[in-house]
Amino acid sequence: MNIRFDTSGHRYAFGMFDRVVIDGQAWCPVSSNEVGYVMTRPDEPGICHQFPHAQLSLMGASRRIMVEHDYFTAKAAQRRGVDTERMISLLTEKQQERLFARQIWTKAFLELEGKRQVQRTDDAIRASMGALTLKALKLAEALKGRNASHASAGFSFGRPPSPRSLRKWLKAFEADGLAGLADRAHQRGNPTPGLCHTGLGWMMREVCGYLHPDRPTIAAIFKRVEAAFESRNAEREAEGLPIVSLPSRETVRRAIRNLDPYQVELRRKGRDAARKMFKPVGRGLSLTRPLQRVEIDEWTVDILALLAGSGVLEWLSEEDREAFGLNGKAGRWTLTVAICATTRCILAMVMTPSAKATAAIQAIRMVISDKGALSTSVKAHGAWSMHGLPEEIVSDNGPAFKSRAFQTVCADLGMPALRTIAGVPEMRARIERVFRTMSINLMPELAGRSFSDVVEKGDANPADRACLDQNDLATILVRWVVDIYHNTEHDGLDGETPAQCWERLTRQFGVTPPPDTRTCRRIFGAKFTRKLDKGGLRVLGVQYHSPVLAAHFTRRRERELEIRWLPSDLGEIEVRIDNDWVTVPAVMEDMHGVRAPLWMDAVRNLRATDPERKRHDEKVVLAALRDIRALSEDAQTAMGLLVDDWSDDRLKNAEQKLMIGFEVGPAKAPRPREGGIGRAIGVDQHDEAAAQAPAKPTAGSGKYSLED
Repeated sequence: MNIRFDTSGHRYAFGMFDRVVIDGQAWCPVSSNEVGYVMTRPDEPGICHQFPHAQLSLMGASRRIMVEHDYFTAKAAQRRGVDTERMISLLTEKQQERLFARQIWTKAFLELEGKRQVQRTDDAIRASMGALTLKALKLAEALKGRNASHASAGFSFGRPPSPRSLRKWLKAFEADGLAGLADRAHQRGNPTPGLCHTGLGWMMREVCGYLHPDRPTIAAIFKRVEAAFESRNAEREAEGLPIVSLPSRETVRRAIRNLDPYQVELRRKGRDAARKMFKPVGRGLSLTRPLQRVEIDEWTVDILALLAGSGVLEWLSEEDREAFGLNGKAGRWTLTVAICATTRCILAMVMTPSAKATAAIQAIRMVISDKGALSTSVKAHGAWSMHGLPEEIVSDNGPAFKSRAFQTVCADLGMPALRTIAGVPEMRARIERVFRTMSINLMPELAGRSFSDVVEKGDANPADRACLDQNDLATILVRWVVDIYHNTEHDGLDGETPAQCWERLTRQFGVTPPPDTRTCRRIFGAKFTRKLDKGGLRVLGVQYHSPVLAAHFTRRRERELEIRWLPSDLGEIEVRIDNDWVTVPAVMEDMHGVRAPLWMDAVRNLRATDPERKRHDEKVVLAALRDIRALSEDAQTAMGLLVDDWSDDRLKNAEQKLMIGFEVGPAKAPRPREGGIGRAIGVDQHDEAAAQAPAKPTAGSGKYSLED
């Protein structure tokens, strides 16, 4: 037997006065045919939409449709003005009891009326009340449950309804069915207080004294009310006026209980207590995708305080503390950290001596970058590969996050930058918890792992042991993030680790890839100007040239050009020519991925080897870069976490001190010997005249000059 379930084969029917709510949007049917229904929006009649029958069938099967029959009729509109709730299941138990009691009396009357034993007049109903009561008893027997009294039926036989009430119930039942018998007894009664306005004013003046930081009790407030009434009634008696009755203790208590609870907590215990008591608590943000929300914040790390809190200082003598710089002058670093609120993975961590906008911007760039090279350099067991373009980034109101530079970067990336309410860290609970976890769990790990040599006592001089410098701290932080934090079960993830959660959700949803290198260079690159000459543009001793620059040099007099330059990749720069930005490569090959600090180290080593030499062979320079990179791979750890701020002044200072007189080019080709056959070999490359002569590039070498 073949059983098929086709949810698209059903067809729904709607009336022209029905209100059809589809996915939260109200619609009113206009017409229908074999294809489907044409509906219009009640609030905007000009907007129409066609819903095919198959689509409506699928929506109905998934519980996405709600129909309110005859919603737009005049009768229904009039009824909504009186009764806002028509669902019997939402009535209170007392209201339901009264409703079914009315149903019994109306059914009893309708049965007798069908037998022509009663008429709808007051006299006829009074004359037939005995028969109505007997019929109601029989109906109540069927309505009540087993072993239940007649009271469970919801009415008292000792108090039958008046003829006028019964006729009113009959009219409502015939008009709206069972729901029409619901009453509004909860709205009855006198809502005004029993006190006169004078007495109410006296009482409330003393009741407001409950809102005081001294936190008086209700009994104390009642005594104040008594004293106030006694004093003022004495004044009224002297003036010949009637006295005002003293409110009861219960009246005063109800008045205090009716005060705004938030104002009570705020005025009696303070703002923080009120916020903690009344802040919404529930599921919190509904986050399902990785990078759906990224929280970023700053944390000032007091190294001395953390070491003291972890117990490390107890194991160090005064001599050790002095040797390690722990003599009371606490070294402070500001960490700018970004975390994925969905997976709890740390996406960025930047160190700086003080909070600044450049640190926040570098953290954003770290969020969208793969940090695998950083985790590899510290020999971490895991990979720090979490990256992508966030859907939104949330920060506090710190100056770094309110800066124009930070807002510009977020806008260029197409990433909304939201700022929470000042002074409310609960709005960024996930990043705040990360800081707390670091302060509690990170430093105790240092005593048994990274700094075991610090606490081991021996005859060795403490000054000879490793000191807690910035590279050590950066290594510790990366290892802790990659190997410990990302692989520790998290309560907020139902016991799953952040790394496992990231892997699972990225397989399911994926992440938005970061922008390409050219876009990153335009957004994050350092901004300055350089003067164009026939050799192109030179930044930090690196020459950049292209056919576009050569053409601009020959045709335009404007030589000052705006540049975007990334110190993390010297292979290319962005140059603004007129209103267009063009990418200009470095003349020297293999400069892609070369960092500015690494390049400067190579230049220092070459100049130290031969201080008199001005022009260096390109192959020799590239070989020096490879050697320095291999030797300093571990020492580059801190560069990934430290703020790499290259201002125009810093760049010019580095160029003046290190790059003046430093040139790089291909080895000069040997020239034929004049006046003889053959050519000379073994040309002296240290010849000063040959070193200073400009090298004319060969065809196809990718070098450009005006002589080409």
